[in-house]
This record gives sequence, C-alpha cells and structure tokens, in this order.
Amino acid sequence: MLTPQHGNVFYLQILLAHDHSKGKKASNDMKIVHGISHNSYCDVCLTLGLIDDEDEWKECLNEIYLGYSSKRFREVFAMIIAFNSPVGLCDMIEFFYENLVEDISKDCREHGIDVEPVTFFYVSVYLLEQELKAIRSISDENMDNLGMPIITDIQRDSAVDLLDQVRLAKQMDGNMAQNDSNPYKNMMASNILQEFAKKKVFLTNEQKNIIE
Repeated sequence: MLTPQHGNVFYLQILLAHDHSKGKKASNDMKIVHGISHNSYCDVCLTLGLIDDEDEWKECLNEIYLGYSSKRFREVFAMIIAFNSPVGLCDMIEFFYENLVEDISKDCREHGIDVEPVTFFYVSVYLLEQELKAIRSISDENMDNLGMPIITDIQRDSAVDLLDQVRLAKQMDGNMAQNDSNPYKNMMASNILQEFAKKKVFLTNEQKNIIE
C-alpha cells in the first residue's frame, strides 16, 4: 500500500483516480490547476483539496517547503487555505510558522535585529493574511471563517513593525553598496551608529549634536 512517504508516486495515484486527470496527455498537464503550474503532484493534490487527514497535509506541505523559497511557500500555503478547508489549519500554521518566515528570520540575524520568537508567529499569520487578501479579497472580519489563527491588533502591529525594520535595514545596505568608497559598506546597519559613537570624541560640538 502506498503512503505519503512514497512521495510523488502516492500523490500521482490520488490524481489518477480524480477527474483532474481526464484528458491530460502529459505529466506537466497534471501539474496545472486554475491556470497555475505547480512543482509536484503533492502540490496539486493540496490545491485540489484531495487530502483530508492532518498528517497528510503536513507531509505534503513539508515536501513543498523543501522545494520552494519561503515567499513561494507562503503563496502556496495561502492558495491551499483559499481554495480548500484544510483540517487543523491553526495547528498547521503553528507547526510551519518558522518555515513560512525563514527568509525574514534570516534577514533579522544578518542585520542584528533582536526579535521575540513569538513575533515570528505573528508575522507568519500576518503575511498569510496579506496573501489571502490578494487571492480572494478577503476582509479581516472573514479571516476567522477560514480557520485562521486570531491575533490581536497589537500583535499584528508588532509583525508590521518588524517587517518595516527589516525593509529599512535592507534598504540601508542597498544604498551603501552603491557607493564603493563608503567605509561602512560592509557593516550591518545596527553597528553604524555604534561606530559613529566611538568617533564622537574627534568631532566638533556641532557634528556631535547632529549624530545625537
């Protein structure tokens, strides 16, 4: 008996028993749903809502995560939520939230941004909400109807604030990289002010006031 551990063979078997396979003449045709081409049969099964068991959902999502960037993983995750009613959605988001925001977490480490671990969960929920709004124009009031985790306005604001910090830090790095003569080109944004602080003793009173 085939199980999710058998990978694509298992999900192909599910698709061949479904109407989706009718008229398909090539394997690539099997991977197109709603005009969008997917990377794997597992992805197609998820999008078509052919998987009901929570463990199977997790197995499929883990397979998808391994083949996608964090941004693309969020997009696919949101599509699954929008077009299906996955079992145990809150549990799945809690299970995968670190994967959903792996790119954000990496940016925080690279730019020296201190973050409470729980904030990454809020960011994952917020970013999924934005993806859902883009797909189906879903209002904030209807998010809980999809089974999404409910976060408070304060928690959502903390997510937005972190994303803004990351965006500004990356922008500063980009601006400095354009100037090869910039002595702070290879420094993290969080360390630049510290470097200036060390040099304050060499500055005039007027220059010190500008930095402060």
